[in-house]
This record gives sequence, structure tokens and C-alpha cells, in this order.
Amino acid sequence: MAAFLLGVAWVIAILVEGFVLKTLWGWFVTRVFGIEPISIAAAIGLALIVGFFQPRQARKFDKEELARRLARGVGYAIITLAVGWVVQLFV
Repeated sequence: MAAFLLGVAWVIAILVEGFVLKTLWGWFVTRVFGIEPISIAAAIGLALIVGFFQPRQARKFDKEELARRLARGVGYAIITLAVGWVVQLFV
């Protein structure tokens, strides 16, 4: 059951990250460069591409540590969105 809930949390984290990237893209890239808005799916794809080029260390995490990392990632995405919202008010 814990593995299932962790999988659901992982999917939610990916969707939140895609939503945040899509929103930030619309606020900044679309306005500044005149590029068209992107969908959440495209934002997730871009995040995957960028993540592919970031160095990683192969480690095994227990379920509690993985859950903490997922929560931290979602929290970071929400804070980034909040800061982006404030900044976009001045663009």
C-alpha cells in the first residue's frame, strides 16, 4: 500500500512541476520572447529533457526519504510559483 501511495505522490509531483513550468512559461517566456504558450504535457517533457542532463548519484532511498524528497520538490515548486506570481506583476 505504501508503494502505491508513493507512486501516486510521484505522479502528483510530476503534474505539479508541469503546471508550474507551464505557468511560468506563460508569464515570462511568452511575454518576453513572443513564443506560444505550452501545455502541461510539453512542460513535463521539457522538465524531463533538462533533468536528463543534470548529473545524478545512484543511491537507494528508503520509502520515508523518498516521500520527504517528493514533498520537498512539490513545496519548492509551489514556492517558485508564488515568487513567479509576484515577479510577473512587474513584467
